[in-house]
Amino acid sequence: RTCTLSLTLTLTLTLTLTSTPTPAPALTLNQAKNLYADFEFRWRFWKIVLLIQKLLLVVIVMFTVDYPAVCASMMCLNHALMCLFTLYAMPYMDKRPDLLAISISFANFFNTLLAAMAFAQIVVPEGIWWGVMFVNLPLPILMFLTGWWLNVRQRRRKKKADAEKDLAKAMPFVEEAERAANSIK
Repeated sequence: RTCTLSLTLTLTLTLTLTSTPTPAPALTLNQAKNLYADFEFRWRFWKIVLLIQKLLLVVIVMFTVDYPAVCASMMCLNHALMCLFTLYAMPYMDKRPDLLAISISFANFFNTLLAAMAFAQIVVPEGIWWGVMFVNLPLPILMFLTGWWLNVRQRRRKKKADAEKDLAKAMPFVEEAERAANSIK
């Protein structure tokens, strides 16, 4: 749990420090824009969703501290629901934080699932620890790089579509110039 939390905090800080800020309108008087600037308008309150999830985790730990199997199971359910909700919402404007958030949510779910299985005394196969290592480190890195690649691809497609649109706008003028040139001959 501590490893996942520290990984989550590290990746969140990395994401915060490396994410490209969205351009703000020329003059905004909103002092709290940084709270929702990275999110799509529909999900502008995503940080509140994250705070509610964290509050639920604290409540679960506080009230089920004497029952570790129940605590781990409820935390696993919390992380599973958050993982599915993050997968559905994809709240960020940028693909990198979207995919990183999904992979971290999945890692949290996977780790709490293993904790719940351990407290329920369910035997896990020996090879599962390779899965734990993959889910907690390479998977978030791969998802971040995939998000970067998707952003590059999206920018290229947009640039190509803009060029085609500009060409379509210029085509009537080119045709008119050709007709004028042909009529002079």
